[in-house]
Amino acid sequence: MARTMQFIVKLPVMGSSRLMGGAGGLGRSIDSVNIMDSPDIANWVRPNQLLLTTAYHYKDNPEDMVSLVQRLHQSNCAGLAIKMKRYILAIPDIVVQEADRLRFPLIGLPPTMLLGDVLNEILEHLLNEKQVELQKSFDLHRKFTQLFLQGADLSDIAQTLVAIIKKPILILNEHGDPAGISDAIRKRLGDPEFMLSIKKMLYAADLSVDKLSTLALGNDEVIRIYPVSVAGVLKGYLCMLDKESSGDVSLMPLEQAAHIIAYEHMRQEALVLGERRLRQQFVADMLDNKLSKEEIWLRGKKYEMPQEGGYLVCVCKSDPLPEGRLPSKLEQSSEREKRRGEIEKYWEAKAIQAITELKGDDVVSLLMLPAQPFSAVQEKEWVALLAELQAQLAKGTGARSESCSFGVSNYTGQSDKIAAAYREAEQALASGYAMRSRRFILTYRTQQVQELIQSVPGTKLNDFYLSSLGELVTVKSGEHEDLLRTMDIYLNYNCSVADTAKLLYIHRNTVLNRISRCEALLNVSMKDVHDTLKLRIALLIHQSRISEKE
Repeated sequence: MARTMQFIVKLPVMGSSRLMGGAGGLGRSIDSVNIMDSPDIANWVRPNQLLLTTAYHYKDNPEDMVSLVQRLHQSNCAGLAIKMKRYILAIPDIVVQEADRLRFPLIGLPPTMLLGDVLNEILEHLLNEKQVELQKSFDLHRKFTQLFLQGADLSDIAQTLVAIIKKPILILNEHGDPAGISDAIRKRLGDPEFMLSIKKMLYAADLSVDKLSTLALGNDEVIRIYPVSVAGVLKGYLCMLDKESSGDVSLMPLEQAAHIIAYEHMRQEALVLGERRLRQQFVADMLDNKLSKEEIWLRGKKYEMPQEGGYLVCVCKSDPLPEGRLPSKLEQSSEREKRRGEIEKYWEAKAIQAITELKGDDVVSLLMLPAQPFSAVQEKEWVALLAELQAQLAKGTGARSESCSFGVSNYTGQSDKIAAAYREAEQALASGYAMRSRRFILTYRTQQVQELIQSVPGTKLNDFYLSSLGELVTVKSGEHEDLLRTMDIYLNYNCSVADTAKLLYIHRNTVLNRISRCEALLNVSMKDVHDTLKLRIALLIHQSRISEKE
């Protein structure tokens, strides 16, 4: 705790001195003392420093010391001690009055007192005090370090801090949620209004790092908050319940505890990073076909991979950027990691068991399915989920022109065939890019159909396309686009009116009207197998042409 001028004037060496003025400023902090007699003395004084002087340069005009007092006050000087009857017989009343007004301690020293003795005596007490503080700091650091090395959690740190400062302690994470709780505050957490009020204050307050802030809770109760950061990134808050009337609080125990909390965050982040690297290596080895079925099962148990079940592999790749845009490797790496996190959160939100990791420039999702036959309808449902995910990822890119595409493997019921499924997903992606498509979702099975379509000569393909879809593609209009989209979803979902209406957010009667309109314009029947097959192929060609334009 910092010493004040009140402590200094009571030292034995100051017994024969006299407080001439500025008694209201005895609460000023002091951390050093100096002797100076230069004419520009005020330019060299430090904050919280007591100045000893003979006032030699003011012997002819003592009244000029008014400006000296004012300048020392502006420099946050602790006080001024003048050796009397050496050069100054008496301090003018105008100087005393100014010291009283500014609450600036003005001390008169007897002529027999040596300034060097006063300097040494005061410094000895100040240094002893600092030595005590350093010892306390060392003891606190050692105590908290032992907790850290013993693997103590944040609640243990909070409880240890309570034993030191005798105040209830609460440690919050960066979101304002409890991460460490002392016994003295545990009951208060049962009151939802208590935590809600603290969170509101955290969000509203302008809290400075390495500084203790005080926020009022009411009824003379305050919460003192010390932010915890790691490398400039906020990681949480160290909170202490206190009374407003308690006065000053020592920062030292809070600073030492905050350091250990920061170390704990660093340790947790290192553990997470280590686990992540192990998972990355496992996924890479599995996709590169370096693991046997038994090895996949033994290492996969950690990630809840079923011994018996089915799998789909989805590979997400960033589409080629427009010409002239060349992001740095750091930007590319950051974007891939961000995309991986978004995809992982999407599967978690859908309660879908999956492992999502980076593989080269791609984000690979291993989706775990029940061990049962995989139908074409299920494949369409997965494609619909990926379309929703693709739309979410596009929103996340903001103003950037980046987009992504997905390649999806065939279903496999064997874990040792996952590497082959990964190659299928990669081939589906390569096929889509070979057709110069962007922002597509291509399954391996669909990719085979697309390859077959691409093998047909362009003129014949165009004739088939135009004859099958007629004026729906030759005459551009909003109505025709709606009809094409409705017909595409209707055929993909096995002519289900209910599913089509649900996906398009329209009434089932609207679906029926649109399908009837398509049948009339194209002279087809949706109940005829040959007609629906022709329309499906034509719609595949249509989607391919749209992708090429994008």
